[in-house]
Amino acid sequence: MSPDWDTGEKNPKRGRTVTGILLTLTDIFRQRTGRSLVPLFRGLVRLVCINTPGYGYRKIGGCNFYGPGEFLDACQEAIKTLVSRDEKIAVAMSTEGYTFWYDPKNLVRCGNVFSVNYNHLSWGSDGVIARVLFAHLCVAIQKARNLVPSNRAGHVAANKSAHVQTSHWLEANKLPAELVECYAKT
Repeated sequence: MSPDWDTGEKNPKRGRTVTGILLTLTDIFRQRTGRSLVPLFRGLVRLVCINTPGYGYRKIGGCNFYGPGEFLDACQEAIKTLVSRDEKIAVAMSTEGYTFWYDPKNLVRCGNVFSVNYNHLSWGSDGVIARVLFAHLCVAIQKARNLVPSNRAGHVAANKSAHVQTSHWLEANKLPAELVECYAKT
């Protein structure tokens, strides 16, 4: 499994879910070509989500979001709140071209393409803010440290640092204490 996957386990379950299909297809591509997965993965997210019943698409603040209506509404509110609370981060995110999609069970990452799971959506826009902010900080830290995909220890340390920074930002912006604790524990 490639070290740039943020799944929390070495061999995530492959099923007939959006994420299961995406992981299977990108693994096949990586094994056969050895090329970067990010452009392919972004395209597969778009293709699979657009063809998933009940999923839609919105471009919000320079980021692409795919998922059901409730998810897209929470994302719209989250980005609006993020812009009002921290314009610097919102502007930085808009230039990165992040893609987010809703997957109820899994947290997956490939480059600047991230899933958002049910646990985040259950917090509404606050949970989406947390995931989107974590995604941005994770990518920014890894770029600043000039990490290559094969540096597993460096990516783990960057993820921990992004969790800490996310919890500090959430606390400073007075988001729910329970949500702050979720990121502080990791």
